Amino acid sequence: GVNRGMAAPAIRSTPTHSRDSPEEQISAFGIDDDDDDHNAVLSSFRDLAMYSKIPRVAASLLRLDELREGGERYLKLSRRQKLERRNDDAGDETNSRGGIDESVNLRICRDIFLTKDDDPHACGWHVDDTGFWPTVASDPGVNAWIALDDMPWPRSSSSSDSSSSRDDKPSSPVATFTLSLGSHRAPWRREAYRVTGSTHTVPPEGYRSASDLIRRRSGSGTCNIRTSAPHLYEKLEENRVMYDLKRGDVIFHDRWVFHRTVTVGEYESMSSSSSSHHGDTADQEQQDAGSNEGTSSASSSGTNKKIFRRYSIRYAP
Repeated sequence: GVNRGMAAPAIRSTPTHSRDSPEEQISAFGIDDDDDDHNAVLSSFRDLAMYSKIPRVAASLLRLDELREGGERYLKLSRRQKLERRNDDAGDETNSRGGIDESVNLRICRDIFLTKDDDPHACGWHVDDTGFWPTVASDPGVNAWIALDDMPWPRSSSSSDSSSSRDDKPSSPVATFTLSLGSHRAPWRREAYRVTGSTHTVPPEGYRSASDLIRRRSGSGTCNIRTSAPHLYEKLEENRVMYDLKRGDVIFHDRWVFHRTVTVGEYESMSSSSSSHHGDTADQEQQDAGSNEGTSSASSSGTNKKIFRRYSIRYAP
């Protein structure tokens, strides 16, 4: 979902490592003492990823408190069974810690700052592969996707009442983000993993080299599901959702939810279509967008010099 108002860090979570001194931060990132601007930027990302409300939410979605209390089996207990277990632990004077596993913690697997301009090319429906999410496929994970610029979408169910003043016509098209809801549990997801060569398809022994990966990797590439498996592309589009994003909004989603960028050209076509075409299929919208992507920058309402920024953090136990 979308959480508003998380741009400013307010609550400090418990990080895997203690907070370094400014000198240690400078040394760790290879920044010179006189490069205060770069240090400030990196410190902002660090604080957001480690000490804001965002890691608290990620830990809650991953149910880390429950995992610390009773392990993976505990997660499968009913609410009543959990309550009975807590009562039993509370009455056991020999178990003063209540079975808490202090080794369970929240990890930042990777973070990435991304920008998108009016380039018509973007990665299609995908889940992050090992390069972007460096853990094995069996590890759970939550992605926090943070909008650093406004990315309006007036048709979104997340739009506030005030968004109606835009008359469903944003002042200019943007490059934004879309999810295919429920795709992490879809019966055809395994086929989609194979087609895109996701982490699920990595052989148990791994790859010996980059050339070995290129030669043996499954599928036709992370971003190419539209051409390699059109029937899966259509299924992903059926459950596509876009949000009316303001700067500082955060989308949390399971690491196996398929997602993609919506380009400026595609957005312009989708948002400018008349209400009589509101029910057009997503595939037709994509075709219309493709015809606009090769036009002059004037059709982008001045967005040729504007970039749309986002920050993504990958969390895992």
